[in-house]
Amino acid sequence: MASQLQWIEPEDYPRLASVRLRCYSPATDRMQKYIDELNGPNSLVKPGDAVIARRDGVDVGTATSLQLSMWMRGARLACQGVAYVGTIKTHRRLGSASEGETGVATQIMHAILARGRERGCAVSALMPFRASFYEHFGYGNAERLTAWTVPLSILPRSRADHFRFFDPDRDHDLILDLRSREVRAGQCDVETTQAMLANWSSAWSGGMVFIDHAPGGSARSYAFVTEDRKPEAATLQVQEWGCESPDALGRMLAFFSSLRDQYSSMTITLPGDLPLNRLLRETQVPHRQVDHPFALPRPFTRMQIRILDHRTVLESMQLPGHVRGKCSVAIGECEGTVTRLSLAIEGGRISVSPGPADCDIECSDVVWASLVSGDLAASLAHRFDRIRVHTPEAVALLECLSAGPAPFCQEYF
Repeated sequence: MASQLQWIEPEDYPRLASVRLRCYSPATDRMQKYIDELNGPNSLVKPGDAVIARRDGVDVGTATSLQLSMWMRGARLACQGVAYVGTIKTHRRLGSASEGETGVATQIMHAILARGRERGCAVSALMPFRASFYEHFGYGNAERLTAWTVPLSILPRSRADHFRFFDPDRDHDLILDLRSREVRAGQCDVETTQAMLANWSSAWSGGMVFIDHAPGGSARSYAFVTEDRKPEAATLQVQEWGCESPDALGRMLAFFSSLRDQYSSMTITLPGDLPLNRLLRETQVPHRQVDHPFALPRPFTRMQIRILDHRTVLESMQLPGHVRGKCSVAIGECEGTVTRLSLAIEGGRISVSPGPADCDIECSDVVWASLVSGDLAASLAHRFDRIRVHTPEAVALLECLSAGPAPFCQEYF
């Protein structure tokens, strides 16, 4: 059964809060939380960002299309941030493929993708509850992270001067400037705006924020931390952080080390290509049971992206200048179409034109998103049969898409 989809205005926010509650909340007494999120001064939702699906007079599902900016290989791209996708608990999995019906969430996702294209977004991004569900809509993994648990006793030790407590009257602009430098140097990071920083910092009173103030007046790093205090041990939990350089990260770790009389360990999530153990006093990640302090990593994936405008994304990115060559790619889109592209790479740039009927490489839109983001190297995709290769030289050429930092997003939406 088809749902009626409505892109709503602020006067419909009570309906939106109600349907969000019935999608996600474990209890009906939490309505005010959802109302406050929408009507608060730091709300990221703008008029026309949220859609509600309605069946038989009942609001049964929702999703939100945020207007963000993502940086990919030095290029600022219009990005759709997909959030709060959900179906209320009484209307899930009611679609029947054998009868040609689609579920509520599927209909909503088709509308969300159409909205992103209407707004001229080159990329659509989301933080999935289940990646395999969003692969049906062309989203591929585009972020590699590692959650580290580290005893403070093995952190690097050095002077931790210039760290101070966050001052809201003078430090917001310093953190915005730090985030701007960080996002431009990263891959698939989402730009932090004044409104987004205000939204995240509204939770900072639940912990403490430290900032590394450089003598020149800028911020080298910052961290929002909370604690998990139990009778047997206390853990320092780094909830948010930003660093301008590897040296700044080392300084921040040394600062945390100075707190080892108060905490026994810390947790922090870092980019998947950052080998934190190499910075520690004990570099081992043990292969067997040991009786000395060591760091414990847990790798995981989070953000997925869908490439909505292939030409804009590819022609905007800055790649290694020595790479030169041509290849063609056929991308099977989830809508049932095939996008064929001819790529000419020279001087750190890609020129895109329509591709031939027989392309050098064939892949799905899901795999293509991971290739373009740098999450999956072309050589690995070939080795594990994620792409179909007709011209082996094209694999080596596309390897340049994974050159540079691994995709990692500091924002969460």
